[in-house]
Amino acid sequence: MTDSPVSSSSLRDAWSQRLLALRARDDVTAIESSLRDAQAVVCLHASHLNEYNVAASLPEEVLELLYLDTQRLCTSNDRDHQFEPPPSEWIAVTHVCSRWRQVALKLSVLWTDLHVEAYGVPWCTEMLSRMGSHPFSLSVTSHKDQSLLLHPVLRARASKQLSRLVIQFESPAAHPGAVLDSIFSQADIGASMNVRELRLACRQHSSLYWASLERFLSNLQSLSLEFIYPIGSAPSLMPALTTLSLTSVDITSHPGVPGILDFIRAMPVLESVTLTSCTFSAPIDTPTFELPPSLTHITFTPASAWSLEQNLALARLLTQTTGERIFSFPFPTPGHDLPPNMFSESVKDAVDAGFLVRELSLTFKAWRYDASVEVAKIGSDQGRPFVIRYPNLHSSYWLFFCASLEGIAMQDATLRIVYDDAPSTMLAEVNSLLQLRKFTVSVIHIAGRYSSYAAINAFMAMRQWLDSDAGTEPIGAPLPFPALREIAIENPPIDTPVNDIASMSGVNMSIHLDDCAAYLLWYARVRRNEMLKPLRTVALPTELLYKPWANELNELIEESVISYDAYMHPEEETYNTSCRTMVLYRPYWARTALWREGLRSRLSYHQFFRTTRFWERSVCVFTPVIGMIGLLWTTSRRSH
Repeated sequence: MTDSPVSSSSLRDAWSQRLLALRARDDVTAIESSLRDAQAVVCLHASHLNEYNVAASLPEEVLELLYLDTQRLCTSNDRDHQFEPPPSEWIAVTHVCSRWRQVALKLSVLWTDLHVEAYGVPWCTEMLSRMGSHPFSLSVTSHKDQSLLLHPVLRARASKQLSRLVIQFESPAAHPGAVLDSIFSQADIGASMNVRELRLACRQHSSLYWASLERFLSNLQSLSLEFIYPIGSAPSLMPALTTLSLTSVDITSHPGVPGILDFIRAMPVLESVTLTSCTFSAPIDTPTFELPPSLTHITFTPASAWSLEQNLALARLLTQTTGERIFSFPFPTPGHDLPPNMFSESVKDAVDAGFLVRELSLTFKAWRYDASVEVAKIGSDQGRPFVIRYPNLHSSYWLFFCASLEGIAMQDATLRIVYDDAPSTMLAEVNSLLQLRKFTVSVIHIAGRYSSYAAINAFMAMRQWLDSDAGTEPIGAPLPFPALREIAIENPPIDTPVNDIASMSGVNMSIHLDDCAAYLLWYARVRRNEMLKPLRTVALPTELLYKPWANELNELIEESVISYDAYMHPEEETYNTSCRTMVLYRPYWARTALWREGLRSRLSYHQFFRTTRFWERSVCVFTPVIGMIGLLWTTSRRSH
């Protein structure tokens, strides 16, 4: 190593003397030859040096994964646009060295996403030459990127390789059909295109003939139109279409303009429908259409109260037996011009069609809440339920929502209340659960990180008579939740955060519920004394099972107070090689859950004896007999 500087100096001197000799002869050809020799020596040194460079010697498979992951991160829609690099920055990774560039050029799939806004027309043109025979996607603006749309390489590849096409039309006088015909001008007449996803958007209302889409329909899986009216004869079949999205489109049937009720019949495998700010009208005697069983969800997003009525009218004509029906209301507060049946119409239609309400779910989050009604067909064993959802409703809709659902039969339904946000907003101002007292649900299931707070509000609502705002006890007044039979309160997570506004965590649950439990005791006692069906089961978190009020409640209900875990898994069965145990009679043996929980919490003998009620002497008589039968049965199994 000590000779290296001397050797380098001697080498430089030799090359310098050689160059001086060549200059003296004025031989340009010899100088160029000497330069090539010197460059060859440099490349030789660089190649040997790369053998010690880990980055330059990475396997091709590793580099390919690196490129694809970097591209995905830079072009993801979930990235933070303020702090992360632009989508085209991933290309810089391929410029680390010549080997990295060679690997990137051979990876054809890396160049298949032509997004002109992200890369520009020159780069997209270059990517066309690098993608090989892989399918590719194209996102362009029709007028601004016209040079790319008219490029001969794009036209040559479009008919066989283009799988996803997104076009934004900026010109007021846009002609989407003409642009599509131009892109696929080199395709054979009558040939089917391989486009799987087609998204066309205009800034102003425009039209598109179904004939311009005919060549795509056999393979098209997703169609999105914004401000574009499809006109002309509706197609007879779209065999592969699963996703349909229409935004600001008039979907009413007119002469020569088929509406949604016309062309949706040609979609037998439809899974998702999204209608945003669409207008619709139909005669009163318009027949209904049953959506295909493959449908997973249909979303209605009206832009105003006026379009809301039109969406409700369309929803009544599109009958549904499975999947989700979602109504999203972007306008913040209800007005006097809103239809009074905006929440109840779809539910009542389902009940009239033979469905039973199975669950009403309410998820509270700050000043908003999500509501959903799950219904099931009477006497059917359908795989997916039919759920009507109202996501992200403003709290100002609350009274309107509750009042619209009061007259709907829910005798076999579960009222599920989920409260995950700190109770410092909607439920903290007033007890909003008071508005649910008239619901004829049979089960109240309380869950969420702040389930204790919701439980307190539910207990308070049970104490409020239906016909008395002051909470007095008028003669003959109906009891809140008249058909209630079961109450279940979920075990809150131990790591529930506690803030200065609301500290209703699992650790403090017993403190907050002890006082309000008197309301639950009153409710259970009145149900029994008024000759109503008593509460059948109350499931509580483990730490509340051994409270004195829980023991008193156990005397007032039909079966028993059990743990939440035992309630969620009432028929657990265990098996091993030596014995087999089963839950034989749930009304009594459900209390064995108390026995297990009692051992975990190390109760005193007196507490354990009182909790499991072993003072029932009849049980002590039959227990040895049952145990002996079990031993004999186990011995006989081993003998076989």
